[in-house]
Amino acid sequence: MSERQFILSPAPAPAEIKPGAQLHESLKRYLLSVYALTQEQGYARAVDVGKRLGFSGASVSRAVHILQDGGWLKQDPNRFLLLTAEGSAFAQRILDRRAILEAYLRAIGTDEPTASEDACKLEHDLSDKAFQAICRQLDDLKSTSSSFAR
Repeated sequence: MSERQFILSPAPAPAEIKPGAQLHESLKRYLLSVYALTQEQGYARAVDVGKRLGFSGASVSRAVHILQDGGWLKQDPNRFLLLTAEGSAFAQRILDRRAILEAYLRAIGTDEPTASEDACKLEHDLSDKAFQAICRQLDDLKSTSSSFAR
């Protein structure tokens, strides 16, 4: 894993990104898949999301409609999936939180594969308050360890 600068200031809470919105873990996976596909190949289609996640077209279609209704993504006339500004910001927030959690787990001695898997699990259920405490602890670890390069 390459060294990465972390912005440890509080990220906007989901409610600040989209008033009243909460995404369940399964919808986060769809949102992150659209984000990743767009980053990797420049576009995302429902069929690509389905292949990536191993889900049926009907499941993907339902999730796409829920995410559209929530304002997280749009579908253009050519059926390409486009994240809204809110959807993109939320996906990036999830990935940033995971990266910070993984760095923390690595800093306390967790091996890389376990840290990566557990960071994903933690991100889903960890409160913002606990996350900020981990950020402070990670900052402390970084400032007291000359060999902190994860």
